[in-house]
Amino acid sequence: MPKEKWRTQDRRVKNFTNYLSRKDRLGSIYGDIQIDVINIELPIAKIGANGMVSEFELRKITNQYRENYNILAVVFADVEGSRYKGAYYPNTLKNDTIMDTYILTDENSIENRLSGRFKAFERRLEHEIAGHGASLDLGLTNQGNTNEYKVGTDNTHLFFYDKDRGGIDQYYKELNERWVSQRSTFQKILDVFAEAVEKLQKKNSKVKPLAPKHWKNITQGYGVKNPSYKTTGYHIGVDFGCPIGTKIRARENGEITLVGFHKDLGNFCYFKFKGYEERYLHLDKEPVEGKYQQGETIAVTGNTGFSTGTHLHLDTFINKVQKVTKTNWSKITVDPLSI
Repeated sequence: MPKEKWRTQDRRVKNFTNYLSRKDRLGSIYGDIQIDVINIELPIAKIGANGMVSEFELRKITNQYRENYNILAVVFADVEGSRYKGAYYPNTLKNDTIMDTYILTDENSIENRLSGRFKAFERRLEHEIAGHGASLDLGLTNQGNTNEYKVGTDNTHLFFYDKDRGGIDQYYKELNERWVSQRSTFQKILDVFAEAVEKLQKKNSKVKPLAPKHWKNITQGYGVKNPSYKTTGYHIGVDFGCPIGTKIRARENGEITLVGFHKDLGNFCYFKFKGYEERYLHLDKEPVEGKYQQGETIAVTGNTGFSTGTHLHLDTFINKVQKVTKTNWSKITVDPLSI
């Protein structure tokens, strides 16, 4: 959605996430909900004979983002043919865990809803993401298009359009009741799994720890509360103060899987080894992708990106680098000094 066509999108998406994060909406299930808005130039949506955008066409846009998100929603501001529709594709490909959804709308269109008149943009997001998406997560499948209420199925359409069923408030109430009934079982499974993973990691961990001689150079530790980090509110890595050009050596045999530049991260690289993947940020220049042996130089420090002084930022993710939120950062990252 190009910014010039969606002038108010940042404010509206923020308001929408606050609305969904309420306890009487989806907050009890997901905690603080976060939606990222990525502005990219999109092609005009091509509508097929069935009046929908094909999943194949949608994936041409979403594939580049699939590693970091659970749900990918594309909003088309320009549409050929029919307008103001939406659809979702609930993990239809083999081994796919990502739900794709798209919305056909424009910035100013208005739609009636049981509880009032709403901008179609928010109403479509709620229907596709909060409606079908949350239903799917809670095991409610077999989306129906009829006015017949069916226990254990995705009744999004019924609740969003039929005031006799109590409307959207009743929809969220039923989702939360279903979550409460399932939570104890889910939590037991999660606890057992987490315990098994922790034991396995400790058993197999032979990672060479960071030498204590480097600890004196730490300028900001892991888990420090810092409001300047808007996403989490905490520092998820360790900062080491050091001159530009200081060599960074691989502490284990591993592989640089990704290099690049970001306006905040500066020059960066991902280094994967023994069940972990680390990010090295603010580097002097982009390293070279490939495999490295323990002790080999993999990068050199710099002062690129958003940096208040020459330093190396190092954070360590379990298994692979993932998108962090206020609620998951401490579960998917570890203190680099602790392994």
